Amino acid sequence: MTEMPALSFFRETPPDILKHPPLASSLQAFETSLFLVGLSRFPSALVTCGNALESVIKAKLTLPYNEGGGLEPLLHRIRSEFPSLKEFDQKKLDRFRRKRNHVAHYGFSPKDDEECAVLLLETGFPFLKLCYEELFDFFLDWRDIRPESTDFDELNLTEMAKAGLLPDVARQLRNVWRVYDRAQYIGGIKLKYCFRGFIYYIRDIIKTSALSRSDAEIIFNSEEKWQADELAKEQIKDFYDNITWEFDCPSCGGPHSLVAELNEDSLELVKIVTERCQCVQCGFNVKKEELYLSQVLLDDQLAQEANAIYEKFGIKKN
Repeated sequence: MTEMPALSFFRETPPDILKHPPLASSLQAFETSLFLVGLSRFPSALVTCGNALESVIKAKLTLPYNEGGGLEPLLHRIRSEFPSLKEFDQKKLDRFRRKRNHVAHYGFSPKDDEECAVLLLETGFPFLKLCYEELFDFFLDWRDIRPESTDFDELNLTEMAKAGLLPDVARQLRNVWRVYDRAQYIGGIKLKYCFRGFIYYIRDIIKTSALSRSDAEIIFNSEEKWQADELAKEQIKDFYDNITWEFDCPSCGGPHSLVAELNEDSLELVKIVTERCQCVQCGFNVKKEELYLSQVLLDDQLAQEANAIYEKFGIKKN
């Protein structure tokens, strides 16, 4: 490879990427996997994530594309040479690898969606992220460089050079794991919903990128669109059972375009809990049974709006 790869979600790449061609392939495969998640094609995303793993390992071992065998021998070799990777659960890696091989060679059906989504959540993406960090000192999420920081601009230039994903993409993915960390212990639910916020985020990128800038401005800023959105918000409020509050959409970013239903019992206890929500611009919505999702996606705005919400509904803080 003699020129930099074209990437949509990355702000930086490893400094020696052109010296390790498989590394560029790995980043491209990872990005493709994210697009496939956005299309709810979890099995295909799993296969592509496996490709990204193979490529990043070959990049570190400086192996040609036709050497090294499949994922199993590559994992064994890289984990033997880098002890920090051995701390990752071997049983999880085995489950991921076997499922990836099955999907790649025998196809998949809708019943595979949940298993593949969970394997991406607990193994594929986390281990790939760890490989980038340990093998190339390259971080997908800037918060992994400085966990105590809340603002990307607090990083110094050296740290910024190691931060791969655009901050907004990193935040969207971080929210996926925040929901999963809480939801994985609840029985009887399908955990692929943890990706729902990210799915709508990716779909909004695809939708808006298909429009010219002038077309998008006409569609999204017209008086007719504003009036239609206001009517839609009132209809959502009438449909919901409890009191509501308007927020900026965490998916498309639409200002005050998302209506969220608040739990009134929790509000009486001076705690703001969202039950469900829906955006009138991009259609993003969270159902009651999708536990923790709206709460995680809106937590920053909930903190900012807390005093206004308490004042609006006559809640006195102790």
